[in-house]
Amino acid sequence: MLAGWRREAGAQWFHAGKCELASGFFRRRYNYSMEIHLTDEIRHALAQNPGEPVYIRDDESQKHYVLLEATPPPKVLPDWIRAAIDEGAQAIEEGRVSEWNPEEVIRRGRERLAKRMRDQCNGAS
Repeated sequence: MLAGWRREAGAQWFHAGKCELASGFFRRRYNYSMEIHLTDEIRHALAQNPGEPVYIRDDESQKHYVLLEATPPPKVLPDWIRAAIDEGAQAIEEGRVSEWNPEEVIRRGRERLAKRMRDQCNGAS
């Protein structure tokens, strides 16, 4: 297992204050210990939609954000994405890594998407 990771219900969740994500693929550092206080408006929106994401727009930057309840962990990823993340984490743990090649990643992603679309079309007919 990667240091700081734990498995829950088939998914992996990070549970440390600061982390450097696995391998050389992700070099960003995140700070999960930052505490932001809710406004009454956001608190009301959360109460109106318990367990659901709340969409927030910053009027100054025109950026959009999604606020999620921390516990229990929300299911925001489809199962096939969770499976791919678990598969990738397992590959890293076993030392099965390769050099970063964006063209190859794009090619393989397009192949997977085309196959998924073909499978959906064949199953729908």
